[in-house]
Amino acid sequence: WWANIMQQTMVRGAVKLRFAWGLATLMAGAIGDRQRRTEEFLGEIWTYAELARAAVLTSEAEAWTPGNGVWYCGLEPLWALRTSFPRWFPRINEIIRELGGHNLLTAPTAAEFADPALRAPIERYLAGADGMAAERRARIFRLAWDFAGSALGSRNDQYERFYLGSAGRNRMHAQQRMDRSRAVELVERFLADAE
Repeated sequence: WWANIMQQTMVRGAVKLRFAWGLATLMAGAIGDRQRRTEEFLGEIWTYAELARAAVLTSEAEAWTPGNGVWYCGLEPLWALRTSFPRWFPRINEIIRELGGHNLLTAPTAAEFADPALRAPIERYLAGADGMAAERRARIFRLAWDFAGSALGSRNDQYERFYLGSAGRNRMHAQQRMDRSRAVELVERFLADAE
């Protein structure tokens, strides 16, 4: 049953990673940031999202049944995610804060957009790249701030670091519990061939 509990939470994590990639992509587009560094950041987030998706699908493909109509997901791919998420999510928050820079702190509020005296200058000076309306640009960066920088973002960061235990403890348990016979066999075959 443990694998099925982890499958649910790892699907949650995989979707959250995909969301973070989409958010970071929209942030870069909103300010026309096409620098190599930015593309590398976006590629890093995509990599985490894709690895998570692949691990969830692999755990489902490796499902097994002890009988009586009960099915259990393959445990190893999910455990690998369990040890990785606590490192990936703080890194993603760091990337989002880096990409956002001052834009995270200076995005106008809905009240400022509603003020007729402020609306015209905001639209003029804070419009996004490629004709993006200032309000859409502001919404993207305010969402990014909520995701990675606000009190909610900080609580989320802490949650992801320690959900299902500490990363170090989870890696230790993975090493103690996972079947290493295939890995050792590969090395033993190499050593045998070398003699």
